[in-house]
Amino acid sequence: MANKQKVKTLQSADDIHKFIEILKLTFADREMYFTGKYNTRVKASHLLNDTYLNKRIRLITEKAIDTIIPGDPLSKNSLLPIDNDIKPWGAGTVHISIIDKDNNAVSCTPSGGWIRSNEVINELGFPLGNRLMTFYLSKPGHANFITPLQQPRTTLSPTLIINHKKKEILSCGTMGGDAQDQWQAQFLMNYMFSNKNIDQALNEPRVSSEHLPAFFHPHDPNYKQLLLEERLAPLQSKLIKKGHKCQTVTDWSEGFILCTRKKNKIYDGKGLYMIPGLWDSHIHFAFEEELANSMFNLFIGHGITSVRDTGGELSFVKKWKKESQNNPNYYPRVKIAGPLIDGKFNVYNGNSVYFPPLSVRTASVKETEEMVLDLIKNDVDFLKAYEMLTPEQFEVVIKIAKKNNLRVSGHIPLSMDVISASNLGLNSIEHFRNIEMSSTNKTHELLYKRRNILKNKNQILGSSLRTSIHNSQRISSIKNIDTIQLDKVLNVLLENDTWQIPTISMYKGLAYEEYNDDKWKNSFEYLPLKIKEKWNDQILKRVSPVNDDSRVFSEWQKSMTNIMNKKGIKFMAGTDTPIFFQTPGYSLHTELEVLVESGLSSIEAIESATYNLSLIHISEPTRQEAISDGVLGV
Repeated sequence: MANKQKVKTLQSADDIHKFIEILKLTFADREMYFTGKYNTRVKASHLLNDTYLNKRIRLITEKAIDTIIPGDPLSKNSLLPIDNDIKPWGAGTVHISIIDKDNNAVSCTPSGGWIRSNEVINELGFPLGNRLMTFYLSKPGHANFITPLQQPRTTLSPTLIINHKKKEILSCGTMGGDAQDQWQAQFLMNYMFSNKNIDQALNEPRVSSEHLPAFFHPHDPNYKQLLLEERLAPLQSKLIKKGHKCQTVTDWSEGFILCTRKKNKIYDGKGLYMIPGLWDSHIHFAFEEELANSMFNLFIGHGITSVRDTGGELSFVKKWKKESQNNPNYYPRVKIAGPLIDGKFNVYNGNSVYFPPLSVRTASVKETEEMVLDLIKNDVDFLKAYEMLTPEQFEVVIKIAKKNNLRVSGHIPLSMDVISASNLGLNSIEHFRNIEMSSTNKTHELLYKRRNILKNKNQILGSSLRTSIHNSQRISSIKNIDTIQLDKVLNVLLENDTWQIPTISMYKGLAYEEYNDDKWKNSFEYLPLKIKEKWNDQILKRVSPVNDDSRVFSEWQKSMTNIMNKKGIKFMAGTDTPIFFQTPGYSLHTELEVLVESGLSSIEAIESATYNLSLIHISEPTRQEAISDGVLGV
């Protein structure tokens, strides 16, 4: 290849342009000459011939190629004289990289299970693999046309790199359909030619071209389409000038590279399970500000690689999100909502240590609208609606969130029933809040009473007002659940895809005073000394006897978890840590245990802290290449 076209890393618009154009030419030849029945003449040596490559490379100009143009390596022509009508495909798959203590290395990319290709041969111990869905079905004569003895083209690119000099083996690969080869190439460029270590090579921003004939049926190309991670957005205008159709995508979404090597520490995994990094979908950095500095280590130490802060003063939670972004290999990913969006009599207004300033007061629809727009301007990841909002205020939160493609989680406002809130578009409900009050045959009567109380003629604190309403209605509602009304509520939640974050271990811990148990108190050993002493002191001062009502509520939560799960309603595991003596990290393990105790299977509980969150943050890996220089053992 001509020296002037060499690219070692992608740090400029020119580098990206050259890389993408090289891919276009390479994939065009691959589509034309993929080895099979219809290609018996063209070999790899022909395609890699210097004379042919130099002619092909001269096709690259300052403008993006706008067609799919294979060449003729046998005649050394850079272009074929015919229109080949070559077209492309889609996405999918999983990758496994393993190196054991004896230096046995595996790089495996299982895929193609859509048409019984995952059938295991018992005598051999491995599944059949095929890619029949990638054949062309209506283009006889094409190199990838389905026919007996024909091998389907594949994008799977598991890779082993052996460095005999350093006596090192590296296993790597990725999922991603048409992008697999592209992402692997960029990783290897970064690692092998740019003097970057593995972590650095994995964390470099990447690009993808959709110009090529797509792998899966119907094999359509997206001419000139170039995907850029947001970190490369400053280069977008220059690339557009070169003729590319650019689309920015989420950072770290272009290439889920898994890599391991022999120099990694090898762990004996016999009798153990390996799971993805966990999510805690409900935490508060700002509830114990002096604890915030220790929370990252506590999360990571318990296998939690992503958290959602569901309410705290904006500048404070932004600080920890930025800290996470600056240290993606050491800290968990942080998603923030900013402060709780509350009404005129806001609950968490800082009036006591139990109600620190986690919320903002909005006394009118206009104020609510202004607050939501300000939060969006400050790049929050979702919104948290709270209990003292009026229906009109709640509606404006949902409306603006939808317009800006943001999810809204929260408590059902006390002035509303669950069905109304879900129908408006609330994405997830915390703590099953107010579900019991919406599931009796007296919902309208309860609503009427609540709205009168919410007028707050005596101007009492929002926290006291909220508590008085729950105390007067919660337990009686639970004891008078109407099965028909409950089923109506659940059907609406299911139809609207309104998820649940029950935080049931917190309420169970309070109801049964589990914070006095040795196992719970042992988790305090991981806390900063001042926090540990403070919590132990607060526990000693909790002299009030166990409230039977709290046990009724806890048991109802568990039964509701089981009912909702059987109904098909989705869950996200969250804890509310560090509220009520819940050690960050440890509390999520407890939450998963109580979810299983409540009727979820073990895998369903794990999914609530892993897979389910990926459905929300679909284009984002659980942690920015956190498994980069990863460890796998057998």
